[in-house]
Amino acid sequence: MSPQNYGAHLGPSNRIPHKEDQPRTNDPHNFYFPQEDDMFELQAQGKSWSWNVIRPNGVIGFTPHGSGISEVLTIAVYLLIIREINESAAWPWSEYMWTAADDKSYAPGIGHISVWAATQDHCKNEAFNYVNGDVIIWKFIWPELVKHFGSHAPEPDFNDPNRAKHFDMEAWAKDKKPVWERVVKKHGGRLDAFDWCSWDYLPWCMGRTWCTLSSMNKARKFGWDRYDDSQDTYMQAIRRFENAGVLPRVHAEVNGDSGKA
Repeated sequence: MSPQNYGAHLGPSNRIPHKEDQPRTNDPHNFYFPQEDDMFELQAQGKSWSWNVIRPNGVIGFTPHGSGISEVLTIAVYLLIIREINESAAWPWSEYMWTAADDKSYAPGIGHISVWAATQDHCKNEAFNYVNGDVIIWKFIWPELVKHFGSHAPEPDFNDPNRAKHFDMEAWAKDKKPVWERVVKKHGGRLDAFDWCSWDYLPWCMGRTWCTLSSMNKARKFGWDRYDDSQDTYMQAIRRFENAGVLPRVHAEVNGDSGKA
């Protein structure tokens, strides 16, 4: 993962955007580093195979089970619960993340660049960042996600003295499982999807106050030419969760159609 390699999970990086030639961060608890070191050491012993390291940022995609960093599913379940309890979908995280540029990595694109790098002779033994090629600003994408689930997103008032600087989503979710059960009973979806959500991860992901943008210049120079629209990738991932029956098609009911794809 790009943030871990460059130390962005620990705080502000010393260079933005992140580039592959930056020294990796000094983090003795990072489990990626021993794996990479073992691979580098083994390959250096005259092995005939080559390696690649792909460094994505926040991953957007579908998984048929739980994930420790399931951003899309967690946001969707949060918004569906908010709708069920008839509350507005207020932005619960930091002011910085509301207005700053952020980048994402679409899961199918990660697979694509992994195959591409592994099958190009000139890419042997190279590390590549991988992000979609654009940036998002949550101030604009959040209302679109909220609208998909039939809710309303008010403009956050960061000057409100009663507003917490960071939303404790893990605490918020503790008594919300019965609400999710109501959602599933009414509209469909999986009961266990609530337990798949990463309620402890989103407060960091969306509550941080520093930049984690990554450069795609190296991959572009090596010939990588794919781009993905990050807002589209959110919607595509949500639809995959809906098509798989993990999430209900509540938005379709709101829009007045039958909900059939």
